[in-house]
Amino acid sequence: MVQCGKKQRKMIRKLNKKGSIQDLVFMGAVLLFFGMIVLFGFKVMDSFDEKIQDMTDIPSNAKAASTSLKGNFSGVIDNTFLLLTIGLIIGALILASLVRVHPIFIPFFWISLLFIIFIRISYIYSFS
Repeated sequence: MVQCGKKQRKMIRKLNKKGSIQDLVFMGAVLLFFGMIVLFGFKVMDSFDEKIQDMTDIPSNAKAASTSLKGNFSGVIDNTFLLLTIGLIIGALILASLVRVHPIFIPFFWISLLFIIFIRISYIYSFS
Protein backbone atom coordinates (compact mmCIF):
# COMPACT_ATOMS: atom_id res chain seq x y z
CA MET A 1 0.00 0.00 0.00
CA VAL A 2 1.30 3.42 -0.93
CA GLN A 3 1.54 5.90 1.91
CA CYS A 4 0.43 9.44 1.19
CA GLY A 5 2.48 12.27 2.52
CA LYS A 6 1.07 15.09 4.60
CA LYS A 7 1.15 17.45 1.63
CA GLN A 8 -0.71 15.00 -0.62
CA ARG A 9 -3.43 14.41 1.99
CA LYS A 10 -3.92 18.17 2.34
CA MET A 11 -4.23 18.55 -1.44
CA ILE A 12 -6.73 15.66 -1.63
CA ARG A 13 -8.79 17.26 1.15
CA LYS A 14 -8.96 20.50 -0.84
CA LEU A 15 -10.16 18.64 -3.93
CA ASN A 16 -12.91 16.86 -1.98
CA LYS A 17 -14.69 20.05 -0.86
CA LYS A 18 -18.33 19.67 -1.83
CA GLY A 19 -21.30 21.79 -0.89
CA SER A 20 -19.26 24.41 0.96
CA ILE A 21 -20.12 27.98 1.80
CA GLN A 22 -17.66 29.04 -0.90
CA ASP A 23 -20.20 27.91 -3.50
CA LEU A 24 -22.78 30.35 -2.13
CA VAL A 25 -20.26 33.17 -1.96
CA PHE A 26 -19.22 32.46 -5.54
CA MET A 27 -22.86 32.50 -6.71
CA GLY A 28 -23.49 35.79 -4.93
CA ALA A 29 -20.35 37.36 -6.37
CA VAL A 30 -21.19 36.24 -9.92
CA LEU A 31 -24.75 37.58 -9.67
CA LEU A 32 -23.58 40.88 -8.17
CA PHE A 33 -20.93 41.31 -10.87
CA PHE A 34 -23.44 40.45 -13.60
CA GLY A 35 -25.95 42.90 -12.12
CA MET A 36 -23.39 45.72 -12.13
CA ILE A 37 -22.44 44.95 -15.73
CA VAL A 38 -26.11 45.01 -16.70
CA LEU A 39 -26.68 48.39 -15.03
CA PHE A 40 -23.60 49.82 -16.71
CA GLY A 41 -24.72 48.42 -20.07
CA PHE A 42 -28.19 49.91 -19.69
CA LYS A 43 -26.71 53.32 -18.85
CA VAL A 44 -24.46 53.17 -21.93
CA MET A 45 -27.40 52.05 -24.09
CA ASP A 46 -29.56 54.88 -22.77
CA SER A 47 -26.94 57.56 -23.51
CA PHE A 48 -26.25 55.95 -26.91
CA ASP A 49 -29.96 56.12 -27.76
CA GLU A 50 -30.16 59.77 -26.69
CA LYS A 51 -27.21 60.67 -28.95
CA ILE A 52 -28.80 58.84 -31.89
CA GLN A 53 -32.11 60.60 -31.36
CA ASP A 54 -30.36 64.01 -31.36
CA MET A 55 -28.48 63.42 -34.65
CA THR A 56 -30.17 64.75 -37.77
CA ASP A 57 -28.15 62.70 -40.28
CA ILE A 58 -29.54 59.36 -39.11
CA PRO A 59 -32.69 58.09 -40.86
CA SER A 60 -35.92 57.76 -38.90
CA ASN A 61 -36.05 53.95 -39.19
CA ALA A 62 -32.60 53.74 -37.51
CA LYS A 63 -33.86 55.96 -34.71
CA ALA A 64 -36.93 53.74 -34.31
CA ALA A 65 -34.72 50.63 -34.25
CA SER A 66 -32.52 52.18 -31.55
CA THR A 67 -35.56 53.02 -29.43
CA SER A 68 -36.93 49.50 -29.94
CA LEU A 69 -33.61 48.00 -28.90
CA LYS A 70 -33.61 50.13 -25.76
CA GLY A 71 -37.16 48.98 -25.00
CA ASN A 72 -36.28 45.29 -25.41
CA PHE A 73 -33.07 45.58 -23.40
CA SER A 74 -34.63 45.29 -19.96
CA GLY A 75 -36.75 42.23 -20.81
CA VAL A 76 -33.83 40.36 -22.33
CA ILE A 77 -31.56 41.18 -19.41
CA ASP A 78 -34.22 40.17 -16.86
CA ASN A 79 -34.59 36.78 -18.51
CA THR A 80 -30.81 36.37 -18.82
CA PHE A 81 -30.37 37.21 -15.14
CA LEU A 82 -33.05 34.66 -14.26
CA LEU A 83 -31.37 32.02 -16.44
CA LEU A 84 -28.00 32.71 -14.83
CA THR A 85 -29.50 32.48 -11.34
CA ILE A 86 -31.25 29.19 -12.08
CA GLY A 87 -28.11 27.78 -13.71
CA LEU A 88 -25.99 28.65 -10.69
CA ILE A 89 -28.59 27.14 -8.35
CA ILE A 90 -28.64 23.91 -10.36
CA GLY A 91 -24.85 23.81 -10.20
CA ALA A 92 -24.94 24.33 -6.43
CA LEU A 93 -27.52 21.56 -6.05
CA ILE A 94 -25.34 19.19 -8.06
CA LEU A 95 -22.32 20.04 -5.91
CA ALA A 96 -24.38 19.67 -2.74
CA SER A 97 -25.64 16.27 -3.85
CA LEU A 98 -22.05 15.01 -3.84
CA VAL A 99 -21.96 15.32 -0.05
CA ARG A 100 -22.52 11.96 1.59
CA VAL A 101 -25.58 11.85 3.83
CA HIS A 102 -27.45 9.06 5.50
CA PRO A 103 -30.32 7.80 3.28
CA ILE A 104 -32.90 8.53 5.98
CA PHE A 105 -32.55 12.27 5.31
CA ILE A 106 -33.36 12.04 1.57
CA PRO A 107 -37.19 11.98 1.97
CA PHE A 108 -36.98 14.99 4.31
CA PHE A 109 -34.95 16.79 1.66
CA TRP A 110 -37.54 16.12 -1.08
CA ILE A 111 -40.46 17.11 1.17
CA SER A 112 -38.76 20.37 2.17
CA LEU A 113 -37.80 21.07 -1.46
CA LEU A 114 -41.41 20.65 -2.59
CA PHE A 115 -42.58 22.86 0.28
CA ILE A 116 -40.11 25.60 -0.70
CA ILE A 117 -41.21 25.39 -4.34
CA PHE A 118 -44.87 25.67 -3.28
CA ILE A 119 -44.11 28.72 -1.11
CA ARG A 120 -42.20 30.37 -3.98
CA ILE A 121 -45.07 29.76 -6.40
CA SER A 122 -47.53 31.31 -3.98
CA TYR A 123 -45.22 34.34 -3.60
CA ILE A 124 -45.04 34.75 -7.37
CA TYR A 125 -48.81 34.77 -7.76
CA SER A 126 -49.42 36.98 -4.73
CA PHE A 127 -47.25 39.80 -6.08
CA SER A 128 -48.44 39.75 -9.68
